[in-house]
Amino acid sequence: PAAVGIASFGPVELRPGNPRYGYITATPKPGWTDTDLVGPIGSALGVPVGFDTDVAGAALGEGRWGAARGLSTFVYMTVGTGIGAACCRALAADGFRVGVHYRSSEEKARALAESLGDAFAIRADIAVPEEVDALVAELKDVAGRVDVLVNNAGFNVNAPMLAMKLDDYDAVAAMSRGAWYLTKGILRRFMLRRKSGRIINISSVVGHTGNPGQIPYTMVKAGLDAFAKSLA
Repeated sequence: PAAVGIASFGPVELRPGNPRYGYITATPKPGWTDTDLVGPIGSALGVPVGFDTDVAGAALGEGRWGAARGLSTFVYMTVGTGIGAACCRALAADGFRVGVHYRSSEEKARALAESLGDAFAIRADIAVPEEVDALVAELKDVAGRVDVLVNNAGFNVNAPMLAMKLDDYDAVAAMSRGAWYLTKGILRRFMLRRKSGRIINISSVVGHTGNPGQIPYTMVKAGLDAFAKSLA
């Protein structure tokens, strides 16, 4: 091949100037911490190697060949700064106008949006219905349309079932409820009126396999799968 692209689960080191570029870093997955992916593959094949997160690779695939192909606006909704930021960069590079969603990392979100040209930062805690309503209204004012909604926001508490508190469960489930409510708002305000639009739900393998230390998270991810099937 002329080049190879790798999209990996994380956390990963994505800064090309860093000596550990191309590494999986401190992952909870057994046997993968401090694994160099780019180095051995590049050496074995003798070609350039591109590297990004698994979700960024999936989103980029949707933009080029999948559900978002041919669309002018792609809003990527997430909680956090790692995977979401990587996806925003990939989508902007592919020609999308990106809404950089954040809950608390305003400085990082605005800096990212400024680096992406026509992108914009937009804040909401999707666990709060009133903030979701305000988010949808702001999208209308700023972008005017939403062609694709990607539901990737999530929250997790790691603990054995008997040690898990009810508040922990509610915090995890609130994100799933927020994804449902946000989707409802986007459908009603944008997609159904135009009779056009695509919704991409980012789930997890644990929604199918289960995980004894993440039971509420596995439940909401399984529910997200059912949500996607029900909408379809």
